[in-house]
Amino acid sequence: MRDCTCLHKRYGNIIMTAELEIYDRDLLRRHRDRAAQLPADARFLLRQVEEDVIERIAFVQRSFQRALVIGAADSMLPSWLAAQGILVECCDSSEVFAQRAGISCVEPDRLFDLAGGYDLVIAPGGLDLVNDLPGMLVQCRRLMAHDAMLIGAMAGAGSLPLLREALQQAQDAEGRAASPRLHPQIDVRAAGDLLSRAGFVQPVADSFGVELRYRDAADLLADIRAHGGGNALIRRDLRPFGKRGYRALAAALDAHAAPDGRFSERVELLTITAWTPAKPA
Repeated sequence: MRDCTCLHKRYGNIIMTAELEIYDRDLLRRHRDRAAQLPADARFLLRQVEEDVIERIAFVQRSFQRALVIGAADSMLPSWLAAQGILVECCDSSEVFAQRAGISCVEPDRLFDLAGGYDLVIAPGGLDLVNDLPGMLVQCRRLMAHDAMLIGAMAGAGSLPLLREALQQAQDAEGRAASPRLHPQIDVRAAGDLLSRAGFVQPVADSFGVELRYRDAADLLADIRAHGGGNALIRRDLRPFGKRGYRALAAALDAHAAPDGRFSERVELLTITAWTPAKPA
């Protein structure tokens, strides 16, 4: 199906404005429930993010006591954290994931009922699919102890450029007006201000690119679904493509194929880290 190559780049502190609610919450849950039917290794990008998160925590060289993992019920992170002697609590927006793991089913921007007092909060993926990301960050801040660490990850701006182009060509082939079909993507230069506004300090953003190679459009779309993706925008006028549109989409992607018949697509994995203020002296 795919080959992947990591391309690294690093950024400093950054800024952004809040987004309005744009996603259908029921569709977001259904997409994640659908992903839960697939084996964990289908979410290969999550694995890369988790390995990166573990490296970051190890680099800090401090002891954490209580951790919250948001949105990764089949993640390896809870087991790794527990092995470090950390008390771990998890939640997920998917009922399927949550029931399987025996954890709370909670939407990432509705964390009101969690216990709080965490000195480490991790959201290892999907922050680009949160309706109220500014509100989620504020809630995380209120759930955290003094001098606590936040780590979050998402698909950032610049992700899936070929698919974006192909979707436009599919719309043109069916004579449809231009309309967004990929979710908004947060620029790496746009996240730090959100963290600062939520009350965090030392905000930093990193991005590393992952190049993926696919045989055809079906393989690419299957990987998106395996990661809980799919169009969940609140746009009732977005009908699925017909045969003509799908053929145009597939042809647009195949036009970028290398001699081996595969085309390369790219995902920018954006990671944010920040701390809560230290306890006043």
